Amino acid sequence: MLRNLFFYTMFSLTLVPFYLALVVPVWILRVLKKKETEKRFVKRFSLYYFRFVMKLTGSRISVEGLENLPDPSKHSICLVSNHQSYFDILLIEAYIPFLVGFVAKKELGRLPVLRTWMKELGCVLIDRSSSRSAIEAIGKGVESIKNGNPLVLFPEGTRSRSQKMNTIKPGSLKLAIRSRAVIVPITVNHSYRIYENQSRVKAADVSMVVHKPLYPPSEENTSRVLADKLQTIIESALIKD
Repeated sequence: MLRNLFFYTMFSLTLVPFYLALVVPVWILRVLKKKETEKRFVKRFSLYYFRFVMKLTGSRISVEGLENLPDPSKHSICLVSNHQSYFDILLIEAYIPFLVGFVAKKELGRLPVLRTWMKELGCVLIDRSSSRSAIEAIGKGVESIKNGNPLVLFPEGTRSRSQKMNTIKPGSLKLAIRSRAVIVPITVNHSYRIYENQSRVKAADVSMVVHKPLYPPSEENTSRVLADKLQTIIESALIKD
C-alpha cells in the first residue's frame, strides 16, 4: 500500500515539471530547425524519465541482448514484444538506446500530456473499431519506419497479465512486413507483477531480453509463418514460474 501511494504521489508531483522540461527545449530546437538535435534530446530525456518512473515502482530491472540491436541509421527497424503490462512501454522506452515509437490505441492520444510525448516519440495511433483507421495506421507506420523511425509492436493484441503469452495475431505483423523492416523480437518477464497482479503498484524483478534480429521477410513468407517464428523466439526466453 505504501509503495502504491508513494508511486502515485511522486508521479503526480513530477509529471508537469518533466513535461515542461521536455516541451520547452523541443520548441526552441524546432524553431532553430535542429531536427537531429531535437531527436537526440527527446530520446535522452525520455530514457531518463522512463527509468525514473520505473525506479518509482521499486522494481529491479535486468536487460540482456542490447548488442543484438541493429544500427537504426543503417536499417529500418521494428521491435516485436510480448505484452504483459502497462509498464512494458515504459520498460522498452527506458532501455532501448535509440528513439522508438509504438502502435497504440487512439484513446491514449486524448490525454494532453501523453499526446504530446507520443507525438515526439513518433507513435502511431489506431482505432481498433474501424478497419479503415487500421489500414491508414498501417500506412503511417510503414512510412514512419521507412523514414528511419523504429516502432514497437505488441502483436498479441492485448496484455496477457501473466507469464503466459497470448497467440500472436498474424494480421498485426502487416506493418513489419510491408515496411521491409529488420524485426527484433523482445521478451519481457514479470512486468505484470508491478501492477496487473494485484491492481496496485508493487516492486518486482523484471527482465527484458533482446533477441537476434530477423532480417526482412521475403514476399513469399506469410504473416502466419512469421507469427509462428516470433512466437517461438519470444516464448523461448519466458521464465517459467
